[in-house]
Amino acid sequence: MAHLGLIQLIGKWLFLAGLYAFILVIFRALFRSLRVEESEKGRSLAQSHGRQAARQIPARPAVPQEPVPQEPPMQRPRSVPALLEDEQVAEEPGVIRQPAGRSRVPTARPVADEPVPAPGTRRGKPCLVVIAAGSSGLSEGTVFPLTAAVTIGRSAENSIRVSDRFTSTRHAMVFLKDGRRILRDRNSTNGTTRNGKKIASEVALSNGDLLGIGTVVLEYRSHS
Repeated sequence: MAHLGLIQLIGKWLFLAGLYAFILVIFRALFRSLRVEESEKGRSLAQSHGRQAARQIPARPAVPQEPVPQEPPMQRPRSVPALLEDEQVAEEPGVIRQPAGRSRVPTARPVADEPVPAPGTRRGKPCLVVIAAGSSGLSEGTVFPLTAAVTIGRSAENSIRVSDRFTSTRHAMVFLKDGRRILRDRNSTNGTTRNGKKIASEVALSNGDLLGIGTVVLEYRSHS
């Protein structure tokens, strides 16, 4: 009888332990389901709040972009063909017409044909020499070496600047053409002369020729 009572007692405790474990498993499952529901509710609330906030924030107006100032294109030096383009025949402001018959041009000196340099000798570069300065402010005897193209006029952009009231802004130019030096008038107001005679458009130069630009006289020398 004592053994039977012990067995009943053990069975009772085992039943209670199993019941406790079963209840514990059920409670854990309930807690897990509650946590999952709370997390899902929190996510849905956060998403709804975010949507409402996005609706309430007004859209920012587009800021107009200021135009970026462009740098002016660099001016390249003009080539000889560009300088030879036809110029506008128009009266330039500030240029006084030279009275006919009052200009004093030195008489052209007769110059023989250029001597052929002896072998081994070195010839200087061609140039223009100021023979008569007139009212240009130049000094007599000033030498201007010649390059492929040399422009003459009152503007500062010219290779040889002549500050003379009878000289046009772009008066004349001397350039190379087929191996020869050519004098060309650039549609000046008072014209350009060679050895005292006004040229029509362009003429070839010889050693010793006198160029009349306003009141200035330049002598062409094929070698200095």
